[in-house]
Amino acid sequence: MLFVDLNKMKIIKDFNYETRTGVITLNINEPLMAQSEPLVKRFQDLIKPCGIPVLYDITIDADETPATEDEAEDFISVTNFLVGIFFANMIKEDGRKREHRFDVPQKLLAAKINRSTLKKAVNQQTINNVFNLIIRYKDLTYILCDEKDIPWGESENA
Repeated sequence: MLFVDLNKMKIIKDFNYETRTGVITLNINEPLMAQSEPLVKRFQDLIKPCGIPVLYDITIDADETPATEDEAEDFISVTNFLVGIFFANMIKEDGRKREHRFDVPQKLLAAKINRSTLKKAVNQQTINNVFNLIIRYKDLTYILCDEKDIPWGESENA
């Protein structure tokens, strides 16, 4: 499994990790902000300190039918919303005890996240420093970092 490692500032591969799963109830057709309070609480319950890498595996409660084209488009918005809530709960107020980065390190650019959010996570302390996030809805899946976008030839993990 791949993980964003904010200590080493790169994506790493590790096989010894903890999985924290959660099912959230969310109506993807309703305004997201009106549904945010229980989501914030759910992420606060899931994000606790851990000494090993953590995989956060979130499933949006839904039936088993394949997603429609409209649901697939809504899933992009919902994913961006949930990733924002996840990182808002993962990032602490204090800065890291190292030089401040003005941009995201090259070895983290393959992570599928807003660049400014990732830069904040690199510069601020986080509850866990090594993690991955998966969000599932029906047959759709978002993975923060996965194999297909990683330039392993440039990494010592190759």
